[in-house]
Amino acid sequence: METNNSKASADETFKYLGYDAFSKKYKNVRCLNLSTDRRVRVHINGDIFSSILVPESMIFSDFFISIGKLKTHADYLYTGVLKNQYGLLLSPAQRSQYHGFMSKVIADLNTFYRPDLSVIDGITGMEGFGPTEGTPKHVGVIIASKDPVAADTVAATIIGIKPFRIGYLKHAENKGIGTWKNIQVVGCDVNEVATSFAFIPTEYYCLTKISLALQRYSRYVRNFADFVRLTRSALSTLGFSAIEKRLSYSGLWRLATDTIFRLEE
Repeated sequence: METNNSKASADETFKYLGYDAFSKKYKNVRCLNLSTDRRVRVHINGDIFSSILVPESMIFSDFFISIGKLKTHADYLYTGVLKNQYGLLLSPAQRSQYHGFMSKVIADLNTFYRPDLSVIDGITGMEGFGPTEGTPKHVGVIIASKDPVAADTVAATIIGIKPFRIGYLKHAENKGIGTWKNIQVVGCDVNEVATSFAFIPTEYYCLTKISLALQRYSRYVRNFADFVRLTRSALSTLGFSAIEKRLSYSGLWRLATDTIFRLEE
C-alpha cells in the first residue's frame, strides 16, 4: 500500500519498483493506491489534529507492517518507520503545510496508524542530503520490532545520531506509542554494526531549521490576519454592542486563540 506523492502517483511507483509484477505473478499480492481509496473521517486526540481522513482499507486491515529505509534527513536529522505514516496524509499539498509541525504531526498520525510490526531496511542506507538526494552507504543490517519508537531509536543510534535530538521520538513516547529507553536488542550488539553517516553541512541544516520556524510562525500570522478580518467584519455588520451581548471577554479570548493557533483546514 502506498499513497501519491508530489513526484509520482503510487501506481507509477509500484511500476517503477517492479511491485506490480509481483501482484500479477502472485494472486494473493495486491498493490493498492490508498490515495484513490474510499475515505472515512476518524477522530483522534492529537496535538495538531482532532480528526484525520483514513483510507477505508487501513481501517479493515488485520495487520499493519511499516517498512522504512535507513537514512538521514536534511530537515529532521533522521526519519524511518514513524515518518512513513506522514504519507498517510492523503494530499501531497496538505503534507507540505505541516512540515514546520512535523514532529507533532508524526506522533498524532501514529496514535492511529501505529504499526504492528516495524521494519527498517539498512542493508544499504543513505547518508547526506536525504530523504531523496543522498549517497548510498552499505550497513548490512535489518531492524525489526513491534515497537516503532524502539526501531527508530536503534536505527538512529546505528548511524551515529543521538535519539534525543529527534523531536518526534520524544512526542511519540509521550503519547505511549513506544519507548526509546531500556531497549532490549537481540541478534547482535548495536556497537558491532554502528557506523557514522555523513550529514549535510551545518550551515545548510541551520538554514532548514530557520525555514521550518518561519513556516510555523507564518501560519500563525496568517491565522491572526484571518481573526482580525473576521472581527472587523463582525463589528461592521453587527456592531460592538451586539457582539458584547453575545460574547463574553473570556469567550472572545477562546475564539481568538482557537483561530490563531488552529492548524487544521
